[in-house]
Amino acid sequence: RALNSPHPTPLPLGERAKGEGSVFFKPWPSPDDFPLDQKLESVWQKLLPLRDLAMKSLEEARGSGLLHEALEAQLEVQVSQPELLKILEPRRELFAAACVVSGVDLKALSGPAAQATEVRVRKTAAPKCQRCWMRLSTVGQNLNHPTLCRRCVEVVERLKPV
Repeated sequence: RALNSPHPTPLPLGERAKGEGSVFFKPWPSPDDFPLDQKLESVWQKLLPLRDLAMKSLEEARGSGLLHEALEAQLEVQVSQPELLKILEPRRELFAAACVVSGVDLKALSGPAAQATEVRVRKTAAPKCQRCWMRLSTVGQNLNHPTLCRRCVEVVERLKPV
């Protein structure tokens, strides 16, 4: 301790943290500590190839000058397999987030021409949320937060001091 200092001399990090059980001195968890969720794994086994197809379509749209950034995109996923459509419908927002786009529209294909799943990209006309940067039709619907989307309004309202 310094003679004229009101503050104690700091201990070396290792000595200070040993008694407190610092996270910095704990080992990394093993992947074996987390059991595999087979149902979730099977869902992603079906979604990841579709995401790859979406990413390819997004790169083509960027290359053609249609988009400057992925969040300008609205994907139209045309699905010919009912099983894949059933997986995608409740996970539409999750799939949009996985592709880093503002939205996903689903369209079921049927008939003899419906052989493969297709992903089409279009530039959305929806306004940009100033908080999350997604382009959503819900931006501007709240008068107290005219530059935010519905999801961001909910977060901001929850975090507002009382």
